[in-house]
Amino acid sequence: MDIVHRTHRSDACLREIDNTEDLRTDDMEDLRTDDMGDFRSDDMGFTAAECLRDTVVRSTVAKIDLEAYAHNVRMLRAHIPAHIDMLAVVKANAYGHGAVHIAQEAQRCGVRMLGVALLTEALALRAQGITLPILILGMTPIEHMDCARRARAAVTLCDVDAVRAIPAGDVPLIVHLKVDTGMGRIGAPTIEEAVAAARAVHDRADIVWEGLYTHYARADEADASFSAQQHQRLRAVCDAIRTEGMPIPLVHAANTAIALTLPAYAQQMVRLGIGTYGVYPSQHTAEVMEGLRPVLSWETRIAAVKTVGPHTPISYGGRYVTTTTETIATLPVGYADGLSRKLSGRWHVVIQGKYVPIVGTICMDMCMVRIPPSMDVRVGERVVLIGCMGDAHIAVDDVAAALDTIPYEVLCGISDRVPRMIGTP
Repeated sequence: MDIVHRTHRSDACLREIDNTEDLRTDDMEDLRTDDMGDFRSDDMGFTAAECLRDTVVRSTVAKIDLEAYAHNVRMLRAHIPAHIDMLAVVKANAYGHGAVHIAQEAQRCGVRMLGVALLTEALALRAQGITLPILILGMTPIEHMDCARRARAAVTLCDVDAVRAIPAGDVPLIVHLKVDTGMGRIGAPTIEEAVAAARAVHDRADIVWEGLYTHYARADEADASFSAQQHQRLRAVCDAIRTEGMPIPLVHAANTAIALTLPAYAQQMVRLGIGTYGVYPSQHTAEVMEGLRPVLSWETRIAAVKTVGPHTPISYGGRYVTTTTETIATLPVGYADGLSRKLSGRWHVVIQGKYVPIVGTICMDMCMVRIPPSMDVRVGERVVLIGCMGDAHIAVDDVAAALDTIPYEVLCGISDRVPRMIGTP
């Protein structure tokens, strides 16, 4: 497996926005560096970058199965009508999976386009040689539109004022108009405003109008009535724009949930996110199509083992106190890595194919588990945080349920300091 210690490069790209004449891939070689600085010392004889390049310097890693990702894309492709294109959503570092390698795999899988949330995410992909069309799904500041032009990244616009505020440029700006049909987030809220924005885009020679889209707010629910209302509103907007003599090059609306349950609402392209990572948006959607495979597993190794007597407090605040002689193992993973402090004393990991409880408060960098008397464990032994070992399995959905949140948040919460090991089993 390839080891990726840093997969989201927005900080380097941000520094380049004001200093780069042309953001073409050929001219962005400096953005490919590790940004480690020169850590060389006459006494040490190596740089930090050299140390990181070939060695996993942490025992806590997230393993990314690219074959599982490709399998999921193939499964979804087979489920979606053949005439509908696919956009792979790789925002938020590909939901914590590593944006560059996932984008490369998506390109190999034949997707039409990539979706990100931020201009900096688009720039990071371009800096790493990603050539697929990219759509920025969030809002891009007007002052950075020229940067988006040069990076060949499509921006989302929602109203006439934004279109008019964009400075003219020699390089065409690629634009998708966003329509709010019920999400209440961004997008033209009325037919009249959508038509006016479309007219403003259509009439500018320096803008390439590539598409129009909306987002379903309750697509993962079994009751599809609200999605049906949104679908009708989108059709009304499109009809009004076309009546004004403006053809719409591409209309897209569906996320994974709609692609699974109501592909007829997808229009001409689906934006596939969570499903490509092997996670279902909801139980309802899981019942529609089985067989998606998790792409990410999360593991660590035991850092220390000790036997303590009864009445021994463990971790901050002494919230767990042993009742008898117990074996306590320390794991080098904590809330700074994405293991939520809210799981303290009420969650578990897997060691030797058995569930082992977390005890005491989860620390920033470490946590402790109680080893049953029947187990003999050693320093360096493998521990599963998300994934399988033997018959024991911890799914990201299980962690999300324990935290009263959604799998998206758990995956995105695995921090950048956890190395991603990219490959196939």
